[in-house]
Amino acid sequence: ADPQGRLLAVLMCKNVVDRRWQPRNGQGMADEEKRHLKECILRLVALAVSGALPYLVELTLVLRRICRFDFPKQWDELAHFVLGELRRLRESGSFDEGGLAVVVVLHHVLKEQSSKKLLAARRDFQQIGQVMTEPLGAVWCLFADRLRSLLGGGGGGGGDGSTSPAAPAGAPSAGAVDDRTWRLSRYLDGCFLLLLTQGFTRLHETPNGPQLLVLVKEKVALLLGLLRAHPQLVVQCPFFAKNVKSVLKWWAMLLHAHPLAFARADLASVLATSAEVLQSFSAVPGQAETH
Repeated sequence: ADPQGRLLAVLMCKNVVDRRWQPRNGQGMADEEKRHLKECILRLVALAVSGALPYLVELTLVLRRICRFDFPKQWDELAHFVLGELRRLRESGSFDEGGLAVVVVLHHVLKEQSSKKLLAARRDFQQIGQVMTEPLGAVWCLFADRLRSLLGGGGGGGGDGSTSPAAPAGAPSAGAVDDRTWRLSRYLDGCFLLLLTQGFTRLHETPNGPQLLVLVKEKVALLLGLLRAHPQLVVQCPFFAKNVKSVLKWWAMLLHAHPLAFARADLASVLATSAEVLQSFSAVPGQAETH
């Protein structure tokens, strides 16, 4: 299909959702129409994730508009679909195009939920955090190990801190990671850190909250090490630069939202890593002005 035609179709669908899903004049879509539309969108998204349909970006734009009104309370099928795809990723360990696609879908869903300001929506997000953190965290850790392995950092530490995060920085294989991998890393980090930041009221009271922050700190250190040792990656791999910016933004927001969790996650090391952030960006030309 023509790109302009696809864009027009997306805009029309978004306008229908915006105007008729919850209209103020009472002349909106019937519940049966909404149910049918959600089934169709989810079926098309599933086809796009499997690679059978090339319109994932356009479909996620419409999906986000529906999520604004119906997710999570009135769209269990979407949650079940995402959880099933995360389970598939965890079991297969294959971060193929389908894996990237489902992470992009989840990122859009979580970003839309995070934009809701009502207190009820925030409580809904906390319920999402309870359901999504374990399966998403497992996939995130699996990919982090895979990334360290690609970078030449061993990856055998299993995320327990036994592998020095500085090791990949000097690895000659750093350039072997292409921009598609950094795109997946950027979206996975965005999903996971967004969930940790806004999906919990008291992260320090969750069983693995501080341990998860330690893993995030290791990812921050890994990215900073690469930035210092291979600053050319910012130009060669645009999604590496986006990944660094996104992780540092959510690192600061995590520290603001859950300071007590950081207190139980080796605070001295956290502060040292934060100091390295400032040192890194003061040392990389052109970065200090943009951050």
